[in-house]
Amino acid sequence: FFFLFFPVWCSCLQLEMAGRPPPTFTWGIFFQAAGIDKPFISDYTSKFEANRIKPSMLGDLSKELLREMGIVAAGDVIAILRQAKLILEEQEKQKQQQASAKRELEEKRQMESSTAASSSTAAAAAAA
Repeated sequence: FFFLFFPVWCSCLQLEMAGRPPPTFTWGIFFQAAGIDKPFISDYTSKFEANRIKPSMLGDLSKELLREMGIVAAGDVIAILRQAKLILEEQEKQKQQQASAKRELEEKRQMESSTAASSSTAAAAAAA
């Protein structure tokens, strides 16, 4: 079930962190992906919204904070914290992949540039 909503979650989180409003994110999706029972999803969503919790704050969630917000069922606390950790790990993985792809692209451009420069030098030497 989690994997159905994870791509939506990640893209929404990236938009939210970039200062743009996420188009389809809801805390309900987050809680469903965490495996929270349906009867509690709307209550937990209300609690997160009332406390103005944003997706970019997932790393700041703690057992104590959730309990202060009124989320006290141990299983739900664990599920929410695990989901937050999973999201943050995936986000970090995506950042690393993007950085790696950027480095590879820069290296390719440098190789093409040096190859083109070598070809120009060789062509100029042959013409002389």
